[in-house]
Amino acid sequence: MSMWQAKRGLKQRCGKFFQRNKSKIRFSRTKMARPFRIPNVLNKENLQKLFENIEDPEIAIGCILGLFGGLRKSEVCNIKTENVDLVNLRLKIENSKNPGKVEYGYGKDRIVPIPPVIIGVLRKYIDYQTNSKYMFPSIYNKETPISKEHFY
Repeated sequence: MSMWQAKRGLKQRCGKFFQRNKSKIRFSRTKMARPFRIPNVLNKENLQKLFENIEDPEIAIGCILGLFGGLRKSEVCNIKTENVDLVNLRLKIENSKNPGKVEYGYGKDRIVPIPPVIIGVLRKYIDYQTNSKYMFPSIYNKETPISKEHFY
């Protein structure tokens, strides 16, 4: 509804009041506050500070995958080594949303491209992780993924 339509509707409904008082309605426009804008990407300085402060190479590789692949923290923790395709530069993410409801058909799977820049690092890391089905295994049990709390 435009300002003119609102003014006209008020005059029609309250016509006798306006005829008696000979007054005019003035609507003031209020300025809406602009929302604070969050930057879309990290700049070079922020990325350098982030990776300079990471001491564990496992955490660094997880951060690289998360940042450049757009992955959630839980998705990085649950990556299986069989789902990393270094030949076609693809990473299959299984059961990313609603992870507890796979048996009901709610789990979401997706394919994420792997940036060519990190292929060498990933290849060396996967060769290093030979006896686990998860890329980031748990500290206590190699057959389960690392928990989000241990992954910082």
